[in-house]
Amino acid sequence: GNITRLLACSEEQRADYRGMELGPTFVHHNMRHGHPLIDEVGYPSYNKPASVMFWLEAVEPEEEFIALLDTDMLLRAPLDPTALGATRGRVVSAEYAYLVGTEKPFASRFLEAEAVPLAARCGGFHIFHREDLRRIAPLWIEYTRRVRAFAKAEPDAYMDESFQDWAAKKGTVSAADASVKRSQALWQAEMYGYAFAAASVGVSTIVRGDTMLYP
Repeated sequence: GNITRLLACSEEQRADYRGMELGPTFVHHNMRHGHPLIDEVGYPSYNKPASVMFWLEAVEPEEEFIALLDTDMLLRAPLDPTALGATRGRVVSAEYAYLVGTEKPFASRFLEAEAVPLAARCGGFHIFHREDLRRIAPLWIEYTRRVRAFAKAEPDAYMDESFQDWAAKKGTVSAADASVKRSQALWQAEMYGYAFAAASVGVSTIVRGDTMLYP
């Protein structure tokens, strides 16, 4: 299939950007600087769901399946949608075991009870049926916004419920380390945004531990 790079930048940034000739590139608004769909600036991870939403609004892909890849990961196997188990209503992703907030009680803050079991600890890459991606992408932005809002409104509950082992270890962590961990936890909001968006539309996930490695 075809490969498209999704690039978030302003018109001013694009004028000075070097590397457009590297391959097919879809350029879109950089959500880091704000957008009517969100209520903050400074969080660049909104660009992940926004990029595919804007792309699908602009093009009509012929391919039935779409693989969304993080560029800082290593693939260990071919991304064959059929062989890996992707179908309409079922995404294939890599395991992100540390996303403990995909379970109760945290997931229940955002999802109906019947959807909670569908929230998966996953990330890195996703193989979607294109129609599933159309449904998930705008909700991915919205759930990311909701998770970020909750994290800022109730930071202690957010850490206890969504950050791995925090409730047990927070009493032994220095103030400096705690600050780093809280920043890491806020960064994970987009990952929860995806998990909750997919679950909310009834899409399940095959979580694979054999397809991708962190470098």
